[in-house]
Parts: sequence; C-alpha cells; structure tokens
Amino acid sequence: MPVDMKYPFDSNFVKKEVEVIYQGDVDVTKSGEIIYDIKGGNVCYKGAPIKALPDKNFSIELEFSTKMNDCGIFSIDFNGHDRHVCLKGGKMYIRVWKGGGWNAETDKTYNDGKWHKVVLTVESGVGQKLYVDDEKVGTNSYDHSDFDWKERLFLGYSADQNCSFTGKVKNVKYKQLKKE
Repeated sequence: MPVDMKYPFDSNFVKKEVEVIYQGDVDVTKSGEIIYDIKGGNVCYKGAPIKALPDKNFSIELEFSTKMNDCGIFSIDFNGHDRHVCLKGGKMYIRVWKGGGWNAETDKTYNDGKWHKVVLTVESGVGQKLYVDDEKVGTNSYDHSDFDWKERLFLGYSADQNCSFTGKVKNVKYKQLKKE
C-alpha cells in the first residue's frame, strides 16, 4: 500500500502520530498539490509511521527542482542514516545502507531549476533501479536496506551531503512494492 508523504496526511497516516518539523525557511503550497518550497532548510517527519516503512521491496518517488550542485533531497535517519537521494555535482547520487553509495550512469545534470521526477526501486533479488524523468539512469545490486531503526524522514536533507537545501519538492511517495 503506498504511503504518500503529504501534509495534511492522507488516510495512510493518523495525523497525531506524525510530527512535522520545518527547519529553516519552508513554505508549503496546497493548491491542488503539496509543494515544499525549501529555502536553506528541510522538512522532517517523525513518528510511528516512519518506523513502519518497509526495509525491503520499496520505492521512493518524488519530484524536485533546484539549482544546487550538491544537496540532499530525501533521506531517513536516527542514530545513523539511509535511503539517500542526492545531487553531487548536479548528478544523481543514491545510497541504501549497508550498500555503498553510487552515482547515476549518465552525464546528465539535474540542477537546472526545472522539475525532475525521481523513482528509486529496491527489490529483493533484483537490486536498485533509478529512474529520472522516466529514463532508467542507474542500477545497483544491493537489494534491501539493513537500516531498520529509522525514526525520521527528511525532505531537503541528507547526511551524505550535509548541507541545507534550496529548492522545491513535491509528490513524495514511499511505497511497498510487494509483500516480503
């Protein structure tokens, strides 16, 4: 069942179970779709639903727009960190713990201020696949996350980049792909 990371939360969440923390200057637009306009900060979701997100057979989907060369767009953490979706030198960078970080297999850069749709799938026996703007741009053989003590989900932050984000994020979804 998909878990849409939206505010206000949809039926997949009980609003009182999730704390939303805006760090830095964050505007939230709610006209038809939720758009987080983050200006040097991040959005942190904390609570039981984050702890319950699957560690195997999942996808992370989102759209982002930024002009930053190096930035964290999505991550999960708590006494460690995982599931990084980042830009390094304007190119996509992914890391799912314990697997190593990896760059997209393309020379394309995505820090042009335009909207880009990212889909990362992590499947047992298959590995990781990264799609940007509906084009497959990378794979990695590590097929799950070992980070099972998660508590917080960040938009606009990744410890692998460790910098404040400036840009926009929308349509964030974390989905269970198949039963484990």
